Amino acid sequence: MGVIALSFVFALVYRVFPLFSGPDAISEFFVTEDGYLMLTVSRNFAIGNGLSVSDGLIATNGVQPLATFLYSIPFVLSAGVKLAALKGFLAIMTAVSVVAALVIGGYARHVLRH
Repeated sequence: MGVIALSFVFALVYRVFPLFSGPDAISEFFVTEDGYLMLTVSRNFAIGNGLSVSDGLIATNGVQPLATFLYSIPFVLSAGVKLAALKGFLAIMTAVSVVAALVIGGYARHVLRH
C-alpha cells in the first residue's frame, strides 16, 4: 500500500473514530470553537430560531451560510437532539471528505498522465 493510500485510510479512520468513541468524547474532543459556533447556529436555524446564538436571543451573520444550512440537516432530522445531530454532522463531513479525496485523486491522476 502506498503512502497516499495509507494517508487516506488514516484520515478516514480519524474522521469516523468520533462516531464510535461515546457521547462524552464525541461532544468534548472533536469540535473546535468555531465548529461549535457553526453547530449552535445550525441547531438554532433548524429549530426555528433563525441564524442566531445564545438560545436564539442574539442574531448573527458570522457564519458560512451554505455550510450552516448543510449542518442544519442533522438537527432537522433529529428534532434538535444535539448528540444525534452531531453524529449526523460527522457522517456528512466524512462523506464530503471522501468525495473530495476521490475527486482530488482523480484530478491528480489526470494531470500526472499528461
